[in-house]
Amino acid sequence: MFSIGLQNSLVPRLTARATSQLHLVQQLLGGVHLDDSTDKRISVFSKGEVGLDTGALYRLLKSRGQRNDLGANFVWKNSAPPRVQLFMWLLVQGRIQSRSLLRKKHIVQDSICQVCNASEETPEHIIGGCAIAVSFLARLNLNSMIGVQLQNLKSVTPPPGFPVDKFSAFLALGCWEIWKVRNAKVFRQESISAVQLINRCKSSAQLWSHIFSAKKRHIPQSWCSYFEMASSGQG
Repeated sequence: MFSIGLQNSLVPRLTARATSQLHLVQQLLGGVHLDDSTDKRISVFSKGEVGLDTGALYRLLKSRGQRNDLGANFVWKNSAPPRVQLFMWLLVQGRIQSRSLLRKKHIVQDSICQVCNASEETPEHIIGGCAIAVSFLARLNLNSMIGVQLQNLKSVTPPPGFPVDKFSAFLALGCWEIWKVRNAKVFRQESISAVQLINRCKSSAQLWSHIFSAKKRHIPQSWCSYFEMASSGQG
């Protein structure tokens, strides 16, 4: 960042507020001097060398008045990686940075979805209403997720013949990859098809299998087979 400049690494669509904040950050960076010592990363939510302490984060959210009826177990007790669990916690509360929310914060001028250009981009639209999401869910035989209300996401049931165990993690994987496809379009102008999205899910499932216990590793492997069939139109 010091060699190429912070502004060259940002998406070139800064609002007046973001431009003002950028100037403040640049002033702070002006007093920073780099050296060759080892980086130190400190967070009240760190868990030693393991990573993020999602349990502590959840307890903090509850202490701030969050209710348990938002599906805490659905979010925090599945086998998704911690950052995906955090994303799902924000998702079920409708607090991911959709354009509808950004417009309320006066960060963007309109709330039209930049993927389909057909509807307002709400969290519900991103996950179960946008054209790419609808095509993706239909291929996976998850039609009950199309148009789903986020508070009902925890009640979605597996397709016929699909394993029930760890299904919440499977849903988290799908929602996470849909969100990443949305971001690829918004920030990098990349258009991704439903088949490509399914293949991305398969690749992620292969990676996720390493965080499952040996006794449960067959579950993400079965996901890969399901994604493969869906990709070829057999789902």
